[in-house]
Amino acid sequence: DARTFDLSFALPLDNKGYIMSLENSCVYTYLPTSISFGFPFLVNANFITDAGRQHLVKDSEWNKMIIRKIPREFLNWIATISQANSSYYRALPATNIGSDVLSGIFNNAIVL
Repeated sequence: DARTFDLSFALPLDNKGYIMSLENSCVYTYLPTSISFGFPFLVNANFITDAGRQHLVKDSEWNKMIIRKIPREFLNWIATISQANSSYYRALPATNIGSDVLSGIFNNAIVL
């Protein structure tokens, strides 16, 4: 019944203020996890993980909903950044990030 959830993104900048891409950045759920979708940016949300913070719970409707929202929210954020930073393209995610259930949800959401 939750109506809101936390979702935030981060990107590193070089010493000239240009956006830098990250390779295989981990997913945060307030603390870093060992989970990576291969995003060129950091994503933090209140995902549900296993006890060891090694995996997102793949059959969780909550996690699926968050993953489904990432493309739209990230692209809205990067559109705002692009007005002031011409290197925004370095942070654009691939449109095919993996083969598991949650990756498939992301892949479907980003092409819509």
